[in-house]
Amino acid sequence: MLSIVIITCNRIDSLMKTIESCLNKTAREWELIIVDNGSSDGTPETVKKYCKEKGINLNFYQSPKNLGVAGARNIGYKIAKGEVLYFIDDDAVISSKDNCLDEAYDYLMSNNNVQVLSTKIWDELWNGILPEITENNVAMMTGVKLRNFIGCSHFIKKDSTLPETIYPDNLFYGGEEAYLSLLIYKNGKSVEYYEGVYVEHHPSKKTRMSKYDLYRNRVLNWFVVKEYYYPQPILYISKLVYWFRILKLAEFNLKRLKEVRKLHKDRYNSKYSNTYKLSDFIKIIKLFGIRYLI
Repeated sequence: MLSIVIITCNRIDSLMKTIESCLNKTAREWELIIVDNGSSDGTPETVKKYCKEKGINLNFYQSPKNLGVAGARNIGYKIAKGEVLYFIDDDAVISSKDNCLDEAYDYLMSNNNVQVLSTKIWDELWNGILPEITENNVAMMTGVKLRNFIGCSHFIKKDSTLPETIYPDNLFYGGEEAYLSLLIYKNGKSVEYYEGVYVEHHPSKKTRMSKYDLYRNRVLNWFVVKEYYYPQPILYISKLVYWFRILKLAEFNLKRLKEVRKLHKDRYNSKYSNTYKLSDFIKIIKLFGIRYLI
């Protein structure tokens, strides 16, 4: 079975377009999982009515509060019945051919060492295909290993090598893909690019963070992920880079810096710590380059 998982919060119009774009994209048995992060725009009623009319196998999870991207994806992963999960954002649509999800499913299931597939994504704000960091800087093509993946559109193979909770809930938004990628490589598997599924991403401006909050979140969460995995002395180098970025981003504003320290305390949870051996981490650096340090 294929489980299509969509996280949403007060984006009913774009969500319906996303759901419609998923129709006819698989010929196998599938379920639609909607994790609603506390919407107040009639999302539950509208989605349930639509799915009943279309005969879609719907599993609707209503959260009383906003769990963030990480927490909501954890819910979707836990309740999914499929061997393969396809996550797509509620402001994106699939533009590739019918049954394209089946081809990705087959590719993932026939390659034992591949855990995640990141798809081809055209982004409206970027006005082009979103770039990814690949092994040895080769061109993006199906089968190329990726340092990380873009959460907007990706497949996950659900098996015993992954824990029930695949993301630290505390991350809320940003950095969760990096956490899972490092876990996958630590387990001896890989994240790969797959160009057979093409998605158009139209980022919603309505419910997004401010530019400052967005970049602060990325820098902070990415460093928290490094704290979970990076061995010393590599973590020491990353910490210097982190504080340089935070000071520059906060413009040395004391109030902002205090806020960042509090957020860091809230985001970090030692139970997710899973430090690499230095020798194993050096292999990752050799594969993806020195950029992994920063």
